[in-house]
Formats: sequence, C-alpha cells, structure tokens
Amino acid sequence: MVTYFLDRPHDLVELVDAFCSRPLPQGASPALIVGNLYLASDLFHQFAKAGNRRCTKMLQDKLPGKFSACLNGAPESCGRIELEGLRHRITRVLQVWEREHMFSEGFLESFKV
Repeated sequence: MVTYFLDRPHDLVELVDAFCSRPLPQGASPALIVGNLYLASDLFHQFAKAGNRRCTKMLQDKLPGKFSACLNGAPESCGRIELEGLRHRITRVLQVWEREHMFSEGFLESFKV
C-alpha cells in the first residue's frame, strides 16, 4: 500500500519545515534555484487543493528567507543569458502565484531578481 505525504499531515509539516529551513546559498546555480521554486510552487498548489492551511502558512513565512541570499546574489553568479532565463522562469511562477493564491505584494516582491 502506498501512502502519500498529503495523507499524513504530521509528516508533511516536518517535510515542509526541513525544505524551508535549508536556505539556498548565494551563488547557487539557476537550475537549483528554479528547481526549488518549482517544488515550492507544487507544494503551494497541493496544499491549496488539500486545504492544508498550516503548511501553506509555513511556506509563506519561511520561503522568502530560503531564497533571499541566492536571489540577491544571482546577478553576480550567472551570465546575462542565464540571468534572463532565471528572471523569466521566476516571473512565470510569480504570475501563477499572484493569480491563483492571492499573495501579498510584499511576499511576491521578495522573489524578484
């Protein structure tokens, strides 16, 4: 029998906390940044669908800190074309978050490169 994390909320909270408590380092590769952002986006969508407000709130509170160092250092750590690709992918994710989850402008601003 397969058990999914969404079926076990107590394990899910620990998983989300572990994901959020490991900040991405300054100079992280664009692929690592985008991969983590896509994972966070998928978690937001799954929690919204499952009605798990506790984990959604945890993500909202901790995600800006997870990404702050790597996004602030992104212009120095990658080339112009990589940076434009990173901006494009981040912008697309933020547009979805803005449209579907109605986050505050301050929350979304913390992810801009």
